[in-house]
Amino acid sequence: MSFPEGEADLVPGRFQGAAEGAGFPLVERPFSFPGPPLPHKVSHRFRREPNTWPCYQIGLGLFTANQINDGYDWATFKIDVIRGLGMLQTAHPLGLEKLPQPGMELRYQDGFTLKEGESAQEFLQNKLEITFHPPRSFLQHEALKPEVEDQKMQFLLKTLDPKGGLVVALEKALINGQPGFVMNTALRSLGEDCPPLNEQSISAWLDDAHSIHKHAFNTLISPTYAKEFV
Repeated sequence: MSFPEGEADLVPGRFQGAAEGAGFPLVERPFSFPGPPLPHKVSHRFRREPNTWPCYQIGLGLFTANQINDGYDWATFKIDVIRGLGMLQTAHPLGLEKLPQPGMELRYQDGFTLKEGESAQEFLQNKLEITFHPPRSFLQHEALKPEVEDQKMQFLLKTLDPKGGLVVALEKALINGQPGFVMNTALRSLGEDCPPLNEQSISAWLDDAHSIHKHAFNTLISPTYAKEFV
């Protein structure tokens, strides 16, 4: 995989200058790799102050804008994303519109903890509108303990507007030391499905992608349980 000349050497320093000008002077180097930078791996993070959000990340062929749930608001986060892309426009020798192999992704990660005494199967049956359970006849074999110990699920749907694909992945996890489930929902537009990389097109893509994410959350989680997050 080839990258534009100067991306590995020039972009980090130029992005740092743009970030400082936008009020994000703190630079972090979360990972250290021997040799040349690895494609699509984070090399630098930029924040206003330690442990604050949003957090911008860059690497060879990579830019992300990250926000935790605390302080999240879609309208504000969208502005943050556009601001970060403006930094990249300034920093990258090709700008945005000439970037090779374009791709965009809007990802949400939701964590759900089990209540005391609640089993994973009870959670799936009562709180998520997703079915995951082997048939009873399968579980009745004398050599099997009739309870699923680990659940993982993933499905992909193509999307029409914006063009791309929606991936939903659900699996058991520990959340702040408590058993529960993590659901990752990602809408991706890659290659020819990616819109032109300018502010107007990206802004429209973000709104359309967010609309699908909102629909996914409202329909994959039972209405009664969803009220706990309001």
